[in-house]
Amino acid sequence: ELGSPAGRSFYREAAEVERMIDQARRAVADLLGVDQPNRIVFTANGTDSLNLAIHGILRSGDHAITSVVEHNSVLRPLRFLEEHHGVKVTRVGCDGRGVVDPDAIARAIGRRTKMIVLVHASNVTGALQPVAEVGKIAREHGVLFLVDAAQSLGHRPVDAKQLGADLLAAPGHKGLLGPLGTGILYVGP
Repeated sequence: ELGSPAGRSFYREAAEVERMIDQARRAVADLLGVDQPNRIVFTANGTDSLNLAIHGILRSGDHAITSVVEHNSVLRPLRFLEEHHGVKVTRVGCDGRGVVDPDAIARAIGRRTKMIVLVHASNVTGALQPVAEVGKIAREHGVLFLVDAAQSLGHRPVDAKQLGADLLAAPGHKGLLGPLGTGILYVGP
């Protein structure tokens, strides 16, 4: 309803837009259990959030770990970086229920590992991944941990700190029932 750009001016309509965005950031921060709303970035959608995190961090020579049960919004940018920018990617398998073994992720960590990317809940099977365990492993090794919460945020409790997520991405239109064309990226301290 308001077409003014946020943060670009001080007239009444622009101030109202800024207030609304600040209120939305605070609500998302509360939902994620984080105390810094300024760490919430609104993006075009969940895929955009994942791409921003993946492409924004990984560089040539880096190593990333993910699973074979990830959504294409994770697998495709990692494949692109692998094929065109010299990023090494390890894809960890899963058991018959579609669950990844955290120990397999720990074994895949090497000296150049910069990021672990793991879906919280599968969009195909609904399997919940042991993200808190993987988050602990990532923290112990000084590796950034990106959680894809596209299928879980809004449907089940998602606490970024408890999960050990350095980054957490989700769309606004699924469990949050927000407008189409919004995404959320939490960028932790």
